[in-house]
Amino acid sequence: AICANRISWYYNFTGPSISCDTACSSSLVALDLAKLYLMENKCKFAVVGGVNVLYNATLTKLFSLTGILSSSGKCRAFDKFADGYVRGEGCSVFIVSKLSTLVKQNIPVDCAIKSICVNQNGQSLTLTHPNCSAQTSVIKSALLDAHVSPQQISYIETHGTGTVRGDKIEINALETVFSECTDITIGTLKPNIGHLEG
Repeated sequence: AICANRISWYYNFTGPSISCDTACSSSLVALDLAKLYLMENKCKFAVVGGVNVLYNATLTKLFSLTGILSSSGKCRAFDKFADGYVRGEGCSVFIVSKLSTLVKQNIPVDCAIKSICVNQNGQSLTLTHPNCSAQTSVIKSALLDAHVSPQQISYIETHGTGTVRGDKIEINALETVFSECTDITIGTLKPNIGHLEG
């Protein structure tokens, strides 16, 4: 919990300083929190990041016993040979602000986020068996919030962990929302870097 506060102390950042742990959605939920603080003018810029370090083998052993880790040691997202996910380490950090602030201060913009939507699956069979209707609902909400139609989307970066049930449910949710679209590419970084969990 103290990690975010120590980073703020080191760089002399003021304003909200929060560690967010929602498992594998942590960095995206942190981005959503940053959006709320920016929109409420509680800060002008936000540093948002996610990090995962595998510092002991306890969780790896536990996950292995539950059968959610790949027995082959390879993440095969959306593949008929998918047999689970692979744990990974890494860190990603973004500095975000309102577009109007960046334009006003003549700061180069690398990308713009039109919408962020967060929800919870509710009840599902297991941890790796998400709720298709909840996933469909949050995708529709994000499109509606961004004033974007499914036909305007050309690429989707998916969760795509390589778990047999989870990947199928994610594809089913995407097919429901984008059923009338003919030219969408989907992908996931996890076969390249593993699942960074937090």
